[in-house]
Amino acid sequence: MESDPLSIACIKAIVLLDPSGKRIFVKYYEEIPNSQKFEDTLWEKAQQQSTLAEDIFVVQKYFCTYKRKSGVFVGFIGELGDNELIVTHALGVFMDVLNELFKFEISRQSLLAHYDLLLYAVDSMVDSGILFEEDITTIVDRVTMKSVRDSIPITEQTFTQALATAKDHLIRSLLR
Repeated sequence: MESDPLSIACIKAIVLLDPSGKRIFVKYYEEIPNSQKFEDTLWEKAQQQSTLAEDIFVVQKYFCTYKRKSGVFVGFIGELGDNELIVTHALGVFMDVLNELFKFEISRQSLLAHYDLLLYAVDSMVDSGILFEEDITTIVDRVTMKSVRDSIPITEQTFTQALATAKDHLIRSLLR
């Protein structure tokens, strides 16, 4: 199947696997037959390049650009013939967002403990396989709802929101 040269939907899947190759998170934007076998193949190919923290390789009719952080495999999948640079750029942005959200502690435990942040980050960044947002600060603010919380007057916030806002302001004043 030849990819449409006018299509801007370059990202076919996002795959996060733990250090043993088990699924942490997967989002398919296009149906890939035998998805579990496909993920196993991704893991095996990545293990062959075990000394590399990032690389790109071909599996079936797809390419995978990936990075590893603390043993976690983060792969963005594109179809052969699609723009590899866009997919690789999206992966870089995603890794920067994860580093910002998880304070450089990207591990299986932290990703599962804050799975909601992971889901929001993916949904804020990619829509139907299209790189929707690439500004790291915008994505992080959207995921953490920072701009929403900061824009509500303190008198209209719930107790929890007001406490979080006060905590943020106290931390900012102490760091200055």
